[in-house]
Amino acid sequence: WSSLKHFPGIGKVKTDPHIDGDSVSLSRNDLEMSDMKPFRELIKRMDNRDMFIMVSNVTFPALDPANPACISPIIVTDILRKQYGYTGLILTDDMEMGAMSKHYTFRQMGVLAIKAGADIVLVCQEYNHEKEAFDGLLEAYESGDLPQALIDEKVTRIVETKLSRAEVSCIT
Repeated sequence: WSSLKHFPGIGKVKTDPHIDGDSVSLSRNDLEMSDMKPFRELIKRMDNRDMFIMVSNVTFPALDPANPACISPIIVTDILRKQYGYTGLILTDDMEMGAMSKHYTFRQMGVLAIKAGADIVLVCQEYNHEKEAFDGLLEAYESGDLPQALIDEKVTRIVETKLSRAEVSCIT
């Protein structure tokens, strides 16, 4: 497996997302012709089961003026899934980075990312942050804010990805 990152591209940020949020002020057309082009081309050429896509914590106002990419339904679902036709796993970047943790609670971030279209939410450093993200997801599920069908979709994609890999390693 390989991971394509950081969709839709972070080559033009001025602030390190580990420290704080940033915004890329290119037009949609400029983004499509530069930063997003490699993702679009690889999605078309490669078996989507052989890659993950990590979505950045950066904001792209030309794509979604309100949300960083990792919690943007426009970027994750509308562009990556629907427009580009990507069928593989989508991961967030680490939510503990300042780009997210300075602006959202961990209870919010996981729910927002899953609703946006991510399959896996990364919280990579502190157990308490992982627990907060999990508790937020569980609470949203139990309240119906995250529907069973949405969770089933994510779990199915993860399990199918794991099984497709197991079949390959059993064959070789």
